[in-house]
Amino acid sequence: MKISEVTNAFEVGKFAINAEFLKSKKYKKKPKKILLQSNLINLEYTTGTEIFSKKNSHVYFFCVNDKIVKIGASESSIKDNMNYYVQRAIEGGFSPTRFMCHMLIYAHLKLQNEIKIHAITYKNVDVRIKDLDSISQQNVGLSSKDLEQICIKQYYDKYNEYPEWNLQEQSKGYPEEILELINSYREFRKKKKHSLHNNNDELISHFRRCENYNLM
Repeated sequence: MKISEVTNAFEVGKFAINAEFLKSKKYKKKPKKILLQSNLINLEYTTGTEIFSKKNSHVYFFCVNDKIVKIGASESSIKDNMNYYVQRAIEGGFSPTRFMCHMLIYAHLKLQNEIKIHAITYKNVDVRIKDLDSISQQNVGLSSKDLEQICIKQYYDKYNEYPEWNLQEQSKGYPEEILELINSYREFRKKKKHSLHNNNDELISHFRRCENYNLM
């Protein structure tokens, strides 16, 4: 499905390779410990960030050359949500799903493909609901999970398949090369008590040994 068919969605931004990878992060105030950037990609927002910083239910679409490859949803702000696919995808207790998306986006960018994010946002609705002992008028947010399932079902009903990166709906596991990268990176961080300090030669050496990263 082309994103142009999703007439309720608007463009959030597009991904680009992080040219500053493994260089020192930039800070407004100098920290006690200088850290390296570990994210391979950045997200360049296409318009002002006010709408992206506001918390609301939204369904988002990852698109490769305008083809939808993933449908997801969140109730956080779009900016906070996308940060899990950019910086937090390979930091801290990262999620395998977001790690996979991070690496797949990077791989497509290396192939000169265009990767964009689109989203549909949803306002709260006024409804009468049961509280502890009465029925009252309340302004409540919609369930992002329900909204996601509505969009995924509509996609499936139209094409008899799920978006390529929605592995859970397809009952598929992660690609073998992605699993190898996840396990290798986890083992490295566990053994080395890994922290992204400046001049981290061990980290750079690890990336060079990981053929699938294709970075150096």
